[in-house]
Amino acid sequence: MTPRKVKIEDLSSFVFVSDPQISPDGRNAAFIHTTVDHDENDYVKHIWMLETATGRHRQFTAGPGKDSNPRWSPDGSKLLFLSSGREPEKKNQLYVIDAEGGEAQLAVDMETGVINPRWAPNGREILFTSRVWEPEKPETDVVVVKRIRYKLNGVGMFAGKRIHLHKVRPGGKPKQLTEGDIDVDAAAWSPDGKQIALVSNMEEDADTTHVRHIYLIPSKGGEMKRITETSHSVSDLSWSPDGTEIAYTGNDFHARGATTTTYG
Repeated sequence: MTPRKVKIEDLSSFVFVSDPQISPDGRNAAFIHTTVDHDENDYVKHIWMLETATGRHRQFTAGPGKDSNPRWSPDGSKLLFLSSGREPEKKNQLYVIDAEGGEAQLAVDMETGVINPRWAPNGREILFTSRVWEPEKPETDVVVVKRIRYKLNGVGMFAGKRIHLHKVRPGGKPKQLTEGDIDVDAAAWSPDGKQIALVSNMEEDADTTHVRHIYLIPSKGGEMKRITETSHSVSDLSWSPDGTEIAYTGNDFHARGATTTTYG
């Protein structure tokens, strides 16, 4: 074959694999399979399934949506995932599907979409964040800007909305666990399911500082208790198996966007 330069049409043959998730029994791995639709100038994203023993893989979800974020339930019987485009003009919504396959069921429908869903340890509830109106949706389309951070590339203007923590039983009514003029950046269930650790900043200067703290809140909702005293920007966190410690990633932002993430 005579060598030639790469053409834009060659991108349509690329296949991207990402976000692999091993099932609790180790027999399967769910992952995101992404291809390029050159004619539509768009990406096609679905969940595929790999048998770890044989290497055989197959498409697991289908349809018009862009599927992402597959996560196994603790007993391995179900997968939750996010999908946009299954319903026209809808942002990422939360779905649950049986691990053996079948029709995906809408677990919750949020106006501004669902972010970072996580199964409860008992497998009956799902924790997630969503950008919601705070304190409530205005009656007009007039935007009142009260915070320094009110828009982002890829998100748009979100003045009057804050990222809050919710939980839901699939198909049920979601319960908002946090409220007020704050944003929740990350969250994780405790191993016994009684508490939730979350990342936020409840101070008045939250928009002018990089600092983010870890707070604890009862999983039923209630008062938030700060447990860190640090000048770091905490970005993610995870409980120890016995629930006595919390590991987290973050940095002190000394080099701005070039600061290396560290572990605590």
